[in-house]
Amino acid sequence: MKSAFNVLFLCTHNSARSLMAEAIAAKHAGSDFNIYSAGTAPYVEPDAEAIAKLQSFGFDTSNLTPKFWTTFTDHSAPKMNFVISLDDTLDDAPAKFFVDAVRATWPLPDTSDLHGKPAERAALLNEIFARLQRAIGAFMALPLRSLDEMVVKAKMDALAVEG
Repeated sequence: MKSAFNVLFLCTHNSARSLMAEAIAAKHAGSDFNIYSAGTAPYVEPDAEAIAKLQSFGFDTSNLTPKFWTTFTDHSAPKMNFVISLDDTLDDAPAKFFVDAVRATWPLPDTSDLHGKPAERAALLNEIFARLQRAIGAFMALPLRSLDEMVVKAKMDALAVEG
């Protein structure tokens, strides 16, 4: 029996982008993937608008909570096969702790930086949601067990430019 791949989505606050990625990936993961998310400076609570967006599309949000990335560096934590940063967090300390994982960066706008009208925030969340859906769907469709690690890395990096 083949073991599941462990996938960690990272971003700064782990309140919107990475939680959305966690929910989207978990819904489509099946038994091939275990999905996690964390942040380098996580907020205490998830972004309410991001959670509402996920719920409106029928995603389970009951277990989505911001977590500090070091949760996944403890000796009892699952070993990550893939670490996907949704901002520049892999430029920081986490990079040296996930050296055995295939790493990629899929930069997305930070929802906490937008203090505009509700319609502007909703549009940004829609864009982030759509981009994550496409990239995660393409990532999970890759024949990961049969591809060389360098090919997987190149394909994961290519997903970042799809916007």
